[in-house]
Amino acid sequence: MEASQRATSTYLIDQVIPMLPHLLSNNLCSLCPKEDRLAVSIVWKMNDKAEILDQWVGRTLIHSRAKLSYRIAQEILDNPDRLWTGEDLKTSDEMVEPIKVGLNALFRLTKCLTA
Repeated sequence: MEASQRATSTYLIDQVIPMLPHLLSNNLCSLCPKEDRLAVSIVWKMNDKAEILDQWVGRTLIHSRAKLSYRIAQEILDNPDRLWTGEDLKTSDEMVEPIKVGLNALFRLTKCLTA
């Protein structure tokens, strides 16, 4: 009932008002690092112009490696030469480079889609 009244989460400068009750939004339905989550996913294969080449929809298991704040994600994009550590991103050192590469790839796609 509460979720249908809100329809979406609201993001303010210093807080989030979640669409779902706290127990769901921060625990059961949240992509917490190092925890498996069952999901229904849409997987797109896209080219560098963000054109969809292939798609698949199905049940998946998501295992998140890190939980980035918007601020940290933006800092990674704004400071490509900074040497980030696992401690900075609250993950293992071996995951830092894949996170940076993935975040930059998503940012490039976003620029294509909003151009």
